[in-house]
Amino acid sequence: MTPAPRLRSFVVAPEVLVAGGLVATLVLWSLPSMLGVWVGGVLALGSLVAGGLSGLVYHVQLHRALAPLPAGWWWNPTRLHVRLDDAQRRRVMPWFFAGACGFVGAMAGSIAFLSAALRL
Repeated sequence: MTPAPRLRSFVVAPEVLVAGGLVATLVLWSLPSMLGVWVGGVLALGSLVAGGLSGLVYHVQLHRALAPLPAGWWWNPTRLHVRLDDAQRRRVMPWFFAGACGFVGAMAGSIAFLSAALRL
């Protein structure tokens, strides 16, 4: 019986992320004002909801993986990442990255909303 193939992590070069961010910024700035307000608002709100839920699941998963934790651990949970073993890391870190993506989306949506609203 052959072992199941391992999933490889998807890593993108930072240059690709910067270029994609610049293109997305130009697209959002080029939208008509009212459409930009709507797109920015929906992007910000959707990202806040998705990122907030992902952050909640991340904190619960981190607590389950490393309990008991010191008081106030949630103020700087990233310092606890070094204590995760490989299995725990595979369970916890995707939620961390999803929450970070939600934060980036919320910032992009807020910028798009504000830039469109200022053009009205």
